[in-house]
Amino acid sequence: MIRLNPECPHCHQKDAIRSTGPSKIGLQRYLCRRCNKTFQARYYYRAHDHNLSRQIGGACSKWLEFAENRPASED
Repeated sequence: MIRLNPECPHCHQKDAIRSTGPSKIGLQRYLCRRCNKTFQARYYYRAHDHNLSRQIGGACSKWLEFAENRPASED
């Protein structure tokens, strides 16, 4: 098993880091005892997921189709 020695992105301390458990998506979180802030060694952004991009594009095209085909409102 590879052990990381992460550096705090806030105060750049390396020797005051403590493991605090996994994040919601399973990545390891750390706590800096010097500045008392938490961080992850790496981040995963769901917006970069290709399936999510397709879903957003599909929803947008459906909305545009709906907006173009709806009857005009009578004021």
